[in-house]
Parts: sequence; C-alpha cells; structure tokens
Amino acid sequence: MKTKSLTRRVSLTAFAAVITIGLVLITILALSIGPASQRALVEQMKTQAETALNLDGQLSVEQIAETIARPGTAVTITENEVHESAEALFVSVDSETDVATVEVFLPKSEASLVLTASNQQASSVSMLVLGIGLPSIVVLALLIWLVLGFAMRRAMRPLGEMTALAVDIASGQRGVRLEISEPENDLGVTGIALNKMLDNLEGALNMAEDARQSIRQMSLDVAHELKTPLATIVSSAENSMRSASEENQKQLVTVIREARRAGRIIGTLTQLQAIEEGGRAETFPVTFDISRLLRELASDLPEVELELGKKEIMAFADEHQVGQILRNLLENALIHKTKRVVLELTGSAETVTVRVSDDGPGVIEADRTRIFDRFVRLDYSRSRNKGGSGLGLAISKALAHANGAELWCEESDLGGARFVLKLNARP
Repeated sequence: MKTKSLTRRVSLTAFAAVITIGLVLITILALSIGPASQRALVEQMKTQAETALNLDGQLSVEQIAETIARPGTAVTITENEVHESAEALFVSVDSETDVATVEVFLPKSEASLVLTASNQQASSVSMLVLGIGLPSIVVLALLIWLVLGFAMRRAMRPLGEMTALAVDIASGQRGVRLEISEPENDLGVTGIALNKMLDNLEGALNMAEDARQSIRQMSLDVAHELKTPLATIVSSAENSMRSASEENQKQLVTVIREARRAGRIIGTLTQLQAIEEGGRAETFPVTFDISRLLRELASDLPEVELELGKKEIMAFADEHQVGQILRNLLENALIHKTKRVVLELTGSAETVTVRVSDDGPGVIEADRTRIFDRFVRLDYSRSRNKGGSGLGLAISKALAHANGAELWCEESDLGGARFVLKLNARP
C-alpha cells in the first residue's frame, strides 16, 4: 500500500509540474506576442509615414494616401498649416483600445496624414496560442503521468514485495522469502541480502528454540530426580527430631523448611512446564465469592492490609488457581515490601479487579513485562537474593491466561510495585 502511494505521489507531482511549467511558458508566450506585434505594427506605420514624407511635393495628398495605404491601416487627410519648426512625425498608442496612431505632417502639401491601425491580429494570435497550447499541455502531462506511473510501478514492485514479506514475518510466518526476478539491479541485490539475512535469523531462532527446549527438559528431568531425595531428607529429618537435642532440633527445622521450599520450587517448575507443553493449564471455572477467598488469604498472612467492602463480590474462574495466583503475588510483595502490603478488591457487573501493592523498590517500566518470565533477575533490590524462586510470577501469568484473566504490573501509590489481576465476573 505504501509503495502504491509513493508511486501515485511521484506521478501526480510530475503531472502537476508539467502542467505548471506549461502554463507558465504559454502565459509568457501569449503575453509577449502583444507587445512584439504592437512594436512591429508601429514600425510599419512609421515606414508608411516616411514614405509619405518622401512623396510630399511629388504627388498630391490623395495620391500619397493611396500609395501608403495598407490592409488594416486607415489613412485620414487633414488640411492645416505646418510651421517650419514643427515635428514632421508623431506616434501614439492607446493602451486601452490597443490602437496605434501615426500623424505625419506634409509641409509642401500643407496637409497632414493620420494613420490608425488596431492590434487585433496580435490578440487573435494570443488566443490561438492559448487555445492550442493549453489542451496540448494537458495531453502531454497525462502522457507523462501514465508513462511515469507505469515505470514507477514496475520499478517499485520489488519494494512492495519486500513490504508484504515484512508483514508476513511480523504476523509469525516463517520460511517465506522474496522471489528475485532481476538479481542484477539494486533492489535485486537488496532482496538477495534480505533473503540471506532471514535465513541466518531463522537459523538462529531455531537454535535458540532448541536450546530453550533442552534447558526446559533438563530442568524438568532434574526436578523429577530431586523429588525423591528431598522427600527422603524431609522424612529423615522429621524422624531424627524425636531423639535430637534442642540445638540439633533447631538445625533440623531449618533443614526441613529449606527442603520443603525446594520441593515447592520443583512443584512449581513441573506445573509451569506442563502448562507450556499443553498450551494452557486445565481449568475448572465456577462462580465463587472472591471476597471470601481474599479474607482467607489475609488471615493466613497477617502482615497484609485488606481493603474490600462488606458485600459479596462474585468472580468466574478456577477458584483454586486464583488462590494460587494471589498467594504468589502476596508472597512476592511481602518479600520486597518496606513496611506495607495492601490487598484491594473492586468489582463491577462484568469484571472483578484485585490489586496487590507494596511500598518496596518497585519495578521500572522497562521490566514490567519481562518480570513475568521464568528465572528473571531484575536489579539487586528485587532480586531472588531476598528469597524468591523466580517462578511465582511466571506461573501466575500462565494461570491468569488459562482463566481468561489479565495480569500486569504497574507503579503503586505506595511507591513500590502493584500487581493487578482482572477476572471475569460471570461466564
């Protein structure tokens, strides 16, 4: 579409340029015809007058008038006295009527001749020039427009194909390439280079995808291999608690807590892998009171400030998965808070919105999308060194998508980060 627009603009510009230049030239020509013709007419009349002066005394005034008469020139005889000091020839031109007058005094005949002529022929020629020139200029401009448009469309066709290729690639198609019909011209060379670049890029993407799949498979294999040892560690530590000293019991509690934490990470990783392989998580949506769910979460996490009305607010989603999403968001906020974590709930007839806000360091705008990728490490202030596994937000995003919900990160009024979960209120 852009190529066609460019071709059209160039053709119209050429058309307008030819019309403009033609009009200027025709106007200049038409305007120059009048003065030039007027000067020629006056010179002709002056020549007639000089002939009359030469014939003065040789012929009668009437004979002189007949001799110098020309088509288009009127000769009038006036009887008068001429002084010796008088000028023999007077010339005048009326600019309004375009009539030239030459008066010649004949001293020997004691008379004067008045020659008058109109420049109508010049006006006719000017109109003829305009009448023929204007249509000719229009026809010439149309021909140039058509020829230039055809040439431009032919020349710009490869660029249009490149544009279509870019649109196809942007829409997710792979393997499409340009068909190079004229490889020797500049656009053909560009097309060959573009095809080669696409081949290299697609090869790199395939390698990256293979590497990603290998890493995911390795992570899943490691997770499966660690499940049994971790369960054994927890079981052995719990059994040892019965006979251990008080100091050893404290160490065993730490071992059990960290082993269970590792188990939760492995469980989350396994769940996320299953979602990614299946396209989306399996859900069992129901209509439930989400305000009750938030009260239960807040009672388990006393540091969370709960802000919701007294009335019930219903949501339509998988209640268990929504609870998992919100618990992940709350635990993330508690890790990064300075003092406060606020849980808010609002609802309408169509949607339900839950907001989890903290007063921690926040998330810069450039990272608010990739923070939902697995194992993403942001700046030090929100890094996993504070206890996060790097998987909670990734699994929350996947579960939100599976339930037809939206989950995003924005700046909080408290100064930190705010995670917003927007659910459907009804089927």
